Amino acid sequence: AVDSALEREQLLAALTGSEMFRMIPDEARLGIVGAYRRCVYGEPELIVRQGDPGSSMFVILSGRVAVLLNQPDGPPKKMAELKAGDSFGEMALMLGEGRNASVQALSQVILAEIPKEAMQPVLQNHPECTELLAQQAFEFQARNEAYLSDAANQVAPTASKESLIGAINARIRRYFECKF
Repeated sequence: AVDSALEREQLLAALTGSEMFRMIPDEARLGIVGAYRRCVYGEPELIVRQGDPGSSMFVILSGRVAVLLNQPDGPPKKMAELKAGDSFGEMALMLGEGRNASVQALSQVILAEIPKEAMQPVLQNHPECTELLAQQAFEFQARNEAYLSDAANQVAPTASKESLIGAINARIRRYFECKF
């Protein structure tokens, strides 16, 4: 089969080891693995474009990608290179936000796309996970803002961590239509 048992095992291992998914119950991770979409890109295809709408994240099963940040007065800046086991697009998955960066294939890449529809039952059946995901989203957002403010030579705004996590938690619950 195209989505082989080996790829499902790779995805499960990546999710189990990731900051974002390690706190989700095992059966919920298995549900996510059962709902992923397999995507294949070749060098130098663009996988996602900065600013485009998004509602999914990707786990790299094989290959390498570059994370590119648009620059106001020049070509995009390479911010990172990711490999098998790494992921990108977490904020788009958790909050439905536009893509924070562009991602381009540096080789043939096989990705597992995790859509919003795969996460919805997890969050509706495990309400405790929204708080944990909000904490992770806060960390991702802080890292992204640090990159963006550094790239623009600006100081990132500050607010209390607890109030930001609370606001992110509320956004996650609204986005996934959680009734609790």
